[in-house]
Amino acid sequence: MTIDGNDSNSVDRDMNKFFLGDQLLWSKHLPVAWRTVGGAKGVGRFPSTNSADYEDSVRWWKDTAVFEAFLHLLCFRLGWTSPGDGLVRWHQAGRPRQDPVLDLLAKLNGDSLDWFICWAATFHGVAVPNDLRHTKMSGSWDDRHLSGHTFAPGITPYDNGEFRPSVYRLRSGFLVSDTYAGWWNALLLAPDEFFMDGIDVTVKEIGWMGCFRVSDESGIPRATTEDVHMMGVDNERTLAFHNQREWLREQQAKTQSQ
Repeated sequence: MTIDGNDSNSVDRDMNKFFLGDQLLWSKHLPVAWRTVGGAKGVGRFPSTNSADYEDSVRWWKDTAVFEAFLHLLCFRLGWTSPGDGLVRWHQAGRPRQDPVLDLLAKLNGDSLDWFICWAATFHGVAVPNDLRHTKMSGSWDDRHLSGHTFAPGITPYDNGEFRPSVYRLRSGFLVSDTYAGWWNALLLAPDEFFMDGIDVTVKEIGWMGCFRVSDESGIPRATTEDVHMMGVDNERTLAFHNQREWLREQQAKTQSQ
């Protein structure tokens, strides 16, 4: 079975949730999003949004999975700890397309992209740019529940990802994960020395996710340039990331000692 977010029967929906780790309303576009920015061939076109208009509830909820896919790309491919900071800085810089994720993001229609930037800024406590203050928002701080559906890469960290040192590059390696759920935490548990030349991550039902190196400045894995990564890094949330990574390693050590 191919996990592509378009399955219609209940068995396929259950399998999608198993591999992607979340409900289809939020997760269905994750495979095509990652394949698109990874340069995979024959992927098809990434869905565009129709409108951020609250008066059209059907279209508005249909677009939710598009925004969720972008949130995953920002957090886990670019390594952004604060998408609000990152998107505001990106907008103020003229929305450059120097990374595949940002290039894909820039292709959203204007109203939807403006909404996404304003939502991320508001959620992360960042001032909304003056030229976007006209953007129509709802009274709820997270009415699409986007923030609550970025958890999948960070679950089941111990048994679904297999790390393999590279036989071609002594300071690099490969991480192969059976499912999308848990791949990020499995990456965080890889030995530090293998990040020097990069760790290629593959999720079996999606494909190649990118080559991840640790940022010299933040210490966070990212599959982009240092400049793009640092655009979305917040010091307080970066500390939380390192605390999480240390906790994961402690749990791994406890599991291995049992």
